Parts: sequence; C-alpha cells; structure tokens
Amino acid sequence: MVRQQLGARALTVGVAAAALLAPIALALPADAGQTAGSHDPDQLRGRTGRLLVDGHGAAAGATLGAKRALDQSALNHPARRSAAAGRDAAGGLSGLSLTGDAAPKTSQLSAQAAASTCAEGVIEVNPMTDRTVVRATSPQSGTLTLQRLRESGSWRSIGTATGTAITVNDTTVNERVTYQYRLITKVGTDVVFDCTTEHAYGMWTEDGWGDPDAVVAGTTGIFQQNLWAAGSRAVASRWISPAYSTDGRLYAATKVIDSAAGRGVMEVRRASNSALVFSVDLGTAFFPGDPAFSPDGQTLAYTRYDAATGDAIGLGFVDVFGSHTKTTLNTTTRIGEPSWRPDGATLVVSTFGVATPGLALVTRATGAVSPISGTAGGYTPEVAADGSIYFGWSGTAAPLNALKKRVANGTVTAVRTSDTDAFVSPRLTPDGTLYVERDTPDAGDTGSYTMAVYYVDPTDPSADEETWVGDEVQETLINGWDVRQPQSKGTSDFVGDANHDLVARDSNGYLFAYRGTGFDLSGRTQIGSGWKGFNAILAAGDLTSDDQADLIGRDANGQLWLYRGKPAGGFAARTSVGTGWNAYSLVAPGDFNGDSRADIVARDGYGNLWLYPGTGRGTLAARVKLGTGWSGLTIVGPGDIDFDNRADLMTRDSSGRVWIYPGNGTGGFLARRQIGSGFGSFNAITATEITSYRPLIWVRTGQGELVSFELTGDGAFSPDDVYSEGYGWGGLTLTS
Repeated sequence: MVRQQLGARALTVGVAAAALLAPIALALPADAGQTAGSHDPDQLRGRTGRLLVDGHGAAAGATLGAKRALDQSALNHPARRSAAAGRDAAGGLSGLSLTGDAAPKTSQLSAQAAASTCAEGVIEVNPMTDRTVVRATSPQSGTLTLQRLRESGSWRSIGTATGTAITVNDTTVNERVTYQYRLITKVGTDVVFDCTTEHAYGMWTEDGWGDPDAVVAGTTGIFQQNLWAAGSRAVASRWISPAYSTDGRLYAATKVIDSAAGRGVMEVRRASNSALVFSVDLGTAFFPGDPAFSPDGQTLAYTRYDAATGDAIGLGFVDVFGSHTKTTLNTTTRIGEPSWRPDGATLVVSTFGVATPGLALVTRATGAVSPISGTAGGYTPEVAADGSIYFGWSGTAAPLNALKKRVANGTVTAVRTSDTDAFVSPRLTPDGTLYVERDTPDAGDTGSYTMAVYYVDPTDPSADEETWVGDEVQETLINGWDVRQPQSKGTSDFVGDANHDLVARDSNGYLFAYRGTGFDLSGRTQIGSGWKGFNAILAAGDLTSDDQADLIGRDANGQLWLYRGKPAGGFAARTSVGTGWNAYSLVAPGDFNGDSRADIVARDGYGNLWLYPGTGRGTLAARVKLGTGWSGLTIVGPGDIDFDNRADLMTRDSSGRVWIYPGNGTGGFLARRQIGSGFGSFNAITATEITSYRPLIWVRTGQGELVSFELTGDGAFSPDDVYSEGYGWGGLTLTS
C-alpha cells in the first residue's frame, strides 16, 4: 500500500450569535472543482518510511460542484431589542454625526443595476483566510476590468487585463465581511460585457472563522486553496510534505532539488505572500521532510531522511525565530512523521525498522521512545488539542485499512474502515473538523491509486464529502497537503468562542472578558485578579505566535509585563517586556507592519508616534517612528476596521471628531478620513475587530451606559446599527 507522509497540527475555537437594537436618526454615511486523478505509487512514500519522489502526469477524473456562496438575504441581523428600547437608548446620542467616504447609495445601486448577473463560471471565486483568488472569463475579447465591492461600500478596480481572461489575488478584502465582484469588458470605449456575482462572499462559519484553507505540494509547485475551490500557485518547482504553522501565518515544505540524488531543502515561507523566511539544508547526506510546528510556534520538527536510501532516520529541530539553530534528536529507534503533543515537550511519531511498526511517544529532551499501546500498524499521526491521536492504520485481516482514534485513556476506536482504501494523514482544523486522505486502488491498474481528501462527518459516514484539495485544474500531482484555520492577527478571544471579547477591570482589580457574540456581548468570564496596580492594560493580540490571545500590563514603575494566553484558558507566568514605559500611551493594533506578527503602538510625551514591532516570541523589536503631532488625541488600535485586511488606527480629537488612519500594510498610513463627530462627551472609547460580520466601536456615556457602533462599507459608520449594551459600566476600566 502506498501513501503520503507529512506532519500535523491542531487548535480550538467556538460559536457565535447575534442581536439588534432599533436605529437612531443619524445621517447616512457617504458611501472550479477538483479532478481526482490516478497516481503512480512512485509519486508517494511507501509504508516503510521511504521517500519516492519521481513523478509523472495524472489522468483526469470526475469534477465536483462548487461550494455555495453566502446569499445576501442570509446576512440580515436578527432583532436584538425592540424599537422602543432602541429609541430610549439613543436619547443621549442625538448630537452625533456619522460620516464616511463610501460612494453614495444611489450611485452604488445604479452601478449594480447596469450590470447583469454573471452566468455560472464567468467569475470563479476562491475565498481564503488572507486573500481571495478570482478568475474571470469574458465571452468577448477586449480590455477587462475586475471590480470589487466590500460590504455596502463602493465599487473599486482591483485588476485589468487584455483578452478574455483575468486572474487576481485580491489581498485587500477582509475575508470575514461580505463582498462581490464585477467584470467589465470594453472594446475601445464601448462596454460590451458587464456582470456581477449574484452572491456576497463571506468566510465565517458557525465557529466564527470561516472555511479552512489547504496548502498542497505538487510536482509543479506549491498551491494554496480553499477546501471548496481551486487555488493559486504560490511557488513553482517540485515539492513534498507541506505544513502550516500553528497560527497559520507560515508554511513549510520540502523543495525537491534532485530526486535521483535524494537532495532536498525545506523552506519556510509566509502564507500570505509565499515570501521565503528561512531554509533548512542538511547537505547531501540527509534531507528534511514531514515538517511539524510546535504548539507555541517557536520550533519546527521534521524527519531526517537518508539521501541514499530514502529511509527515515530520526528527527531534527530548528528554531523558527532568531538564528534558526538546528539540533538533532538521537534515538535508538528509527522514527519519523512527528506530530507535537499539546505540552510542547513530547511528540507522537511513527516507528520504522522494528518488529511491529506503529506509533510511539518521544521526549524531545531525552530522546526516549515509548511505543503507544493500541497503535501497532499505525502511521501519519495527528494529535488533537485534547491529546487524542488520529492515525492511519493497516493490518492483515479484514478490515485491512482504517482511520483510527486513540483517546487519552488508551481506548482505540475505528473512525472509518475499508478493505480497499488506505486512510492517510488525518488533519484537524482548530475548530475540530476532521479531514483525511483516501487512496483508492484504480480498477484497471491495481498499482495506481486515486487520491482524494475527504471531510469526515462526526456522526454519519455516508455524509463524508470529497473536497477540492489537490485540484488538478492546475495540472499538478499532489505530494502532500495540510489545512489551516487561524484566528485574526489581532485576536482578543480570551474565552475560546471565536469572537473578540471586550476586556475590563473592576475597582477591586478583577479582570473580566465580556464575551463577544459577533454583534453583542453575552455575559462575562473572570480571566484574572490582582490587576489593580496596573495603569495600562492591553488586549495585545497574539504576541507569541501560538494563536492565543495575550495581555500586556504596565505597572506603576513603568515595567511592561506579558501575560501569555493558554489554549485551555488563563495565562502562563508573566514575563517582562521591558522598563521605562510610563512615558507612553499604548495601543495594540494587531499586525500593523504586515509581517504577520502583532505589534504595539506608543505615543510619547512630545506627540511622537512609535511602532514597536512584535517579534512573534513575546518580545518587541527596536522602535520605528510613525509620525509626529499626535498630542491631544485619544488613540485606539482596532485592527482592521475598513475591511481591507490591514490594521488601522482610530482617533478622537479634542473637538469630538473621529478619524480613521488606514494602515497601508507595511507600517505606514494612507490618507486619514473623518467618519464621525460629536463623540467628545464619551468618557471611554475602544474597538473590537471584525469577527462574524463587522467591527464594533464601543463608547461609554457619563451615565455609565455602554453603546456600540457598527462599521460598514470601506470603514464608515452604519447609522442603522447603534446598540445599547446597558448601564452599570461606569466603575470599569476598558482595555485599549
């Protein structure tokens, strides 16, 4: 039996809800399917830990239908309170003016009215976590313009081409909002074709984070794609065994340089743009495969393969940050295919060259290898967040093959079985969704297999669904895949429910996360005590690259402390980030400079604004000056609030005007825009990032009432979406 080999990772997320308050009278703001192929076994790895990488073409097979897009009619808010309650809540807000820069509604509607609805296949949309791949085909040749409308905003050109086809990687739309596309074809000055997509595309699901993405290694390059749509080529060449990092911001894969000589180099790249971060080169005697990032994102484990024989020899490790130091783990048993356990100190591996191959537990510090009971015949392990192990399995009696699960108490059950299909490389997304590769022998050639990745239904095997992972529209032969479903770069999800929480401290020093639901707040969870002595508290985002929300606290002496979030809730022991911070006003905007790491922004006493870039290791790099003249402003770090997938800053000036300073994605600003006035009477203002639909601006009145405002379009207030969260907030300190 043949199979692929690669590493594994897992995380956790939760659920979202919604509600609505009647509007107050405010001014309107301006305004492809997968082809399953027959694969020669020489493309894959054998059950002995041997790597075989020579490749040939793949035969075409059946095409799957496209995953449904989100219908506009499904996007209305459910009512959260009565109209009367809304008017009562709005009583103290009559002086507000909410403005924006989006195109007027009339011109926006007329532009859409001029276009027909696109026929199926004219515009193919692949929404991914950090970008959307759009392919459009015109029935007539000419000058093509592809436009995009971000939810209730204005139509903007995102690409042009000449001919009949255009492909665009749209990186300037936040995948958690709704958006549409439009294709316009001109011959000279005459419009000969004009159509828009019928549906708005929104990535969120019931857990709040949207469909997972896949990274696929093949004979012609690395591809990234949605599980339900064709992707785009990220890097050309021949590759094997890709894996996403814990937070989904990096991927690692082995580049095959010379398959005959067994020469390969592992490269770690940014998932957002495939830029090379670093390489792991073991020389000509060995090559690395099966990458697996540690739960904290700091270390990459991999299998060391003998270049001459292709045999798995053991494990190696490399530091993801810093100087990328490599170390080798010496063991008496040949091991490979590592998958980290949640403790970050031990790994589950496959064993080779022993009487009964199967799974084992290896301790990184000592190299001790212990067989895991009930897993003989197992391979390609995937460790879940709760410590359970999913793995492929083969035996000598029916059923011959299975996908199995071993829970913490040692009980092993068969999730799926087959006498024909091999189950390979199970993969879990952070919300616990399970996928597995099934290799089916071809009827006409028992030496070849049809490879397909399936969603595994937790209750009904007949509901398992084939995905588009490895879509051969790109004419590639896959040699490994992995999935990701990361949270936001500026995450403030402290209770694991997939929404951003509002963090506040009471007068006794207790710290609470007020649970977000996407549109509202739902109860509170105590997340700390003893915070009374801090004069600044930041919901800092993920500063440690483990996809967990972290807190920053500044004490009376000006010392800055990092409280690292843990997957099961709570915080690890605090660590110092530095001293001398009392001279600054601090905000946490998420990733402001576009390096996929959360940052801190600080204003000094002279009105200078500074960026302290996060390193991804819980520390801050040397500061960079962002600008001058920021004195007298209340600064908020809301993350992305204009829907363009880049972190922004928001300010309130001394006249009560609210401004957006849009980030340009590289550590600078685009032109600022005023979005409101009359906010001077509020004694607290903060923001939470986009979760299920829109970002929220939170203010507190002098009477202790908490009010939220939704943003829409390209970063404008929605006058119909102003909500009261009730009174009693006067004694709380809200985080920045």
